Formats: sequence, C-alpha cells, structure tokens
Amino acid sequence: GCTMTVGQSGSNGAVHAKRTHSKEHAFVAAYLGEARGNATKAAEIAGYSPKTAYSAGGRLLKDVEVQAAIQAWRD
Repeated sequence: GCTMTVGQSGSNGAVHAKRTHSKEHAFVAAYLGEARGNATKAAEIAGYSPKTAYSAGGRLLKDVEVQAAIQAWRD
C-alpha cells in the first residue's frame, strides 16, 4: 500500500516502506493505558511533541496497524 505523507515534518525516513514502529507501539500502549483513550495525550507519551501530538494522535488512530493493535488488546 501507498501512504500519503501530507504536511509531515521531520526527516526520519517517512518515505521508507519499512518504517520503525516503536512510536506506534508506544502510542497504542499509552492510548490503552496511561492516556485512557486520549489520543493527544497518548501521542505525547509516545514521544511526539506537544505541538504535533493532536494531529499525530488523530493520524495514528486512522492507521490500520494501530487500529488492529488496539482491537487485539480489546479482544
């Protein structure tokens, strides 16, 4: 699949097909734990800056792998 990266800042390889998922995993863990379903707070905990946490949280919640991980935890 091809993912659009519109308005993404940072040069940490967003265009690479195999990206590191450590922030996504941290986001899911925070979202289900400490942040109690608050995507913005979970993104901040996962290491996103407070400036970008709101948009990052919303984007991560739309991510298929993130959705699958959240669903797997809930099942």
